[in-house]
Amino acid sequence: MENITKSNELLKKIINTQNLSLEEVANKTNIPLKILKKILNKKVHITYLMATEFEKTFQIPLHKWFK
Repeated sequence: MENITKSNELLKKIINTQNLSLEEVANKTNIPLKILKKILNKKVHITYLMATEFEKTFQIPLHKWFK
């Protein structure tokens, strides 16, 4: 449950700091919009592969999120 909450917070932070829509995040990261919506709805958490994609795309260090 903790990873789901952290994932939700991280995705919200990316959307807010980058001033992007969820669709734009999906396009930039190649992570399906359907999956991003599930993260926001706290149904799934960000996997390691998704985290590396976010890190590469937005230059946000994720090591603090996934210890």
